[in-house]
Amino acid sequence: MKRITEKQSFLLVGEFMHYWSLTEAVVDELILVITGLNYMYFYAIVPEIPVAKKLDIAKTLLRQLEADNTNEFDEQLEALRNQIQYRNVVAHYPFFPTPDADTLTFARFASKGRYGSWNNPSIQVIRWSEAEFADRIKSVRGVFEKLYPLVLGLQERISRPESV
Repeated sequence: MKRITEKQSFLLVGEFMHYWSLTEAVVDELILVITGLNYMYFYAIVPEIPVAKKLDIAKTLLRQLEADNTNEFDEQLEALRNQIQYRNVVAHYPFFPTPDADTLTFARFASKGRYGSWNNPSIQVIRWSEAEFADRIKSVRGVFEKLYPLVLGLQERISRPESV
């Protein structure tokens, strides 16, 4: 059994977040391209919007455009939506190589809601193998590689109105 080292765990988490951040930036750019907002307004507003809401906004805006390739955009935006749960684990859970297995462990103390109470906290543990990580990285990278050219193509087709 090949164990994941600490250095490998940093590389896996870093690669996932690298492609996630690139892809989220492309979604931001998609919203910017369609709305034509002034950069100052755009960057004051959009970073405050959770990614799931950005995907909803992007889909609504694309429908208003009645673009030829709306289905291609929808497919990629939904593929990204399906990865949000993994992004949340990688971004919010402390992680470490599992000492006695070939997995990376994400663990978080939870003290409210369904995971426990202040007096009785529980630990939510998630384990991913290197292969599972590779699949999740491949999925997010695939969305980036398909969505980015779509956004560039849309940008070329849209003549922006005066910035608001």
